[in-house]
Amino acid sequence: MKTLGAALFDLDGTLLDSAQDFLFILNTMRAERQMPPISYHELKPTVSEGAAAMVAHTFPQLSDTAPLKAEFLERYHQAPAAKSELYQGVEAMLGHFEEQGTPWGIITNKPRHFTQPILAHFNLLERCDCLVCPEDVTHSKPEPDALLLAADILSTEPDTCIYVGDHQRDITAGNRAGMFTIAALWGYIGEADDTTQWQADITAGRIQDILPALENHFSIAAL
Repeated sequence: MKTLGAALFDLDGTLLDSAQDFLFILNTMRAERQMPPISYHELKPTVSEGAAAMVAHTFPQLSDTAPLKAEFLERYHQAPAAKSELYQGVEAMLGHFEEQGTPWGIITNKPRHFTQPILAHFNLLERCDCLVCPEDVTHSKPEPDALLLAADILSTEPDTCIYVGDHQRDITAGNRAGMFTIAALWGYIGEADDTTQWQADITAGRIQDILPALENHFSIAAL
């Protein structure tokens, strides 16, 4: 059985529930335009598709949402972690990896100028052993470039790494990199998403399910 070389994670919808910040900003923008609020349930399926998709979904009556996207991103830049929360179980899981000497890192398609302040807010920036953002590679997920860069930074082989994500592009990138992939079913998965077609090595319904599942595939101490 292989020793786990590194634990790598997507950020939004995997470690961090950031949708509350997006929802607050978008509903503030709607209120300023005398529009009723939308619900978390309405917004959640579009979160993984990025700012343009969220704004277009929130203001469907507009054909050109580019100005609103710019406004949304500026507001988000000013307060990127006012409402966000780490998912339950994240601290215990990351602490366990740290106690066992297993490096962990974050690979995200969120630009660095958003990501670093958020991680600092949750005291994760100094703790993570690597952070790879889209500026660091030529091709972002679903291409494997960012994941392979993370393995290189951590001086470990890709096939000893796990990658956990809540979108098909995360699993595709992980598979292309030769990593062990875990689909995070607690994340921003839409009703139309068929996770059985993602070809993840395993799926996890909760963060707390990850470590027990890994015991069947890697040499890792039990939580």
